Amino acid sequence: MKKNISILIIIVAVIAFTRHPAKSDAHVLSIEEFDTIIEFSHIRVVRLQKGDNPEYARRFFDDSSWHVISLPSDWGQVFPGWQGVCWYRMHVRFPSTLPSHSLGIQLGVISDVDELYFNGVKIASSGTFPPHRRSCYDKIRIYEIPTTLIRSGAVNVFALRVASLFPSPSGPYTGEFFLGPFMQLQRNLLAREFFTMFFVVIYLAVSLYFGIIFFLHAVEKDNLFFSLATLLSAIYFFFRTQIKYLISDNFLVMKKLEYIVLFLIFSLFLEFMTYYTARKRYVAHYFFHAITLLGVTSVAISNNPLAWNWILKNIIQPTWLYPVVYSLYVVSIGLRSRRELVFLLVSFFILTLTLINDILVNRAVYNFISLSSYAYLLLIIGIAYIMHRRFVELKKRIESAHRSGREAEFSQKPRIGAETEEKLKIAICIIEEKFTEEITRESLADEVGMNADYFGKLFKQYTGKKTGEYLNEVRVRKAQELLLDPDNSIANIAFAVGFESLSTFYRVFQKYTGRSPQEFRKKQKD
Repeated sequence: MKKNISILIIIVAVIAFTRHPAKSDAHVLSIEEFDTIIEFSHIRVVRLQKGDNPEYARRFFDDSSWHVISLPSDWGQVFPGWQGVCWYRMHVRFPSTLPSHSLGIQLGVISDVDELYFNGVKIASSGTFPPHRRSCYDKIRIYEIPTTLIRSGAVNVFALRVASLFPSPSGPYTGEFFLGPFMQLQRNLLAREFFTMFFVVIYLAVSLYFGIIFFLHAVEKDNLFFSLATLLSAIYFFFRTQIKYLISDNFLVMKKLEYIVLFLIFSLFLEFMTYYTARKRYVAHYFFHAITLLGVTSVAISNNPLAWNWILKNIIQPTWLYPVVYSLYVVSIGLRSRRELVFLLVSFFILTLTLINDILVNRAVYNFISLSSYAYLLLIIGIAYIMHRRFVELKKRIESAHRSGREAEFSQKPRIGAETEEKLKIAICIIEEKFTEEITRESLADEVGMNADYFGKLFKQYTGKKTGEYLNEVRVRKAQELLLDPDNSIANIAFAVGFESLSTFYRVFQKYTGRSPQEFRKKQKD
């Protein structure tokens, strides 16, 4: 009887051990079916060890003494300062049947090269290990698992070998981690990435719209630089998606273009703000452009992502505060005459805060999400709306000027460009309507949305006179009409047409008519 009981206990123990092996089931990921995607992010089922040993890839290697972690994770948290190779192993129990479709595993973003082994067989890799390193640190890994290698109803082992380029982060440090049907994993990733293309589509639409305005209606450079800045923004955000790998899997070229485009965006935006607000350039403008050009050249001639990252963090990023602060400054001083700039002021302030946040987050000062891309989108949409309204209002003012019958006096003027010519006509109309007020080249340029220097050059080309000369000519012409009234004193006439002093009126009147005001009045009587 006792013998039979002992045999029964042994049989039960064997069955229990076979179904639930104590050693294997500790931190084992169990898969119930192959048709469902299983997420293993933030689940402690991964073992980690530093060092490089080919034995770590074997299915039956004893990894019981390894550190147990969850993904995503920076191995620097376990091995501070380690920059060699680390191995990750994960035990997975599959169902007792084989899948009817390809199985896949998604491993997030890995810094920066890796090889994946399944049951001791290498099945995939990204990048190339040293000494001929080819980095691949921003690609989301989705690897197909060969069905023939799956051990149904048993524990299977994934072994991931990783070499890191950066001191931090290292390993599978970000992203989501899944096991499931290979094609479904790919479709889900592309669906999420196409959602991020929302930014790209908006920037492309804005760029196209203002590019058309520039090329068809004018030589106005604020439209041109805004179009170029938004175009590069679209390209940059495209390079930040995984969809770029559908075009090319050359990581080095893709990443190099991403850095170059990012550097150039701020230079183009600075030029846009300069033209848009009709302000002069300072020495700091040229210094900023020179630093940008230096950064672009350095990235273009180098194939070292570490060098690019150092240039970005230590040279380029700190200079970004200049175009932002400059924009805040020119927008602030332009608020009196252009109320729409209030929105830009708020947007630039928000962008400044988010840029500071992102720089601190990238430098691991604290842990938070990046926000500048959303603030930048808000800014671009706001600027696009304001410039569109300006364009519509400009058209209305042109039509109003035409309806008032002034188009005949412009018929003999040289053609400069359709929209620019119309802006110059508006400036002339402003002078003739408000000649008694204080009018400067800068105020006229601001009224029609042009750079002051550029406006002055075109005004001289179009009218043959500088803005001040044209204003004085209009004032003298109006003064001649008033001098026909003998009861109107010359002093009253001088101030009525906008001159600040009688002596200036005499000097200007003599210059344009060849006579003094008294001589002109006397001749008209005769």
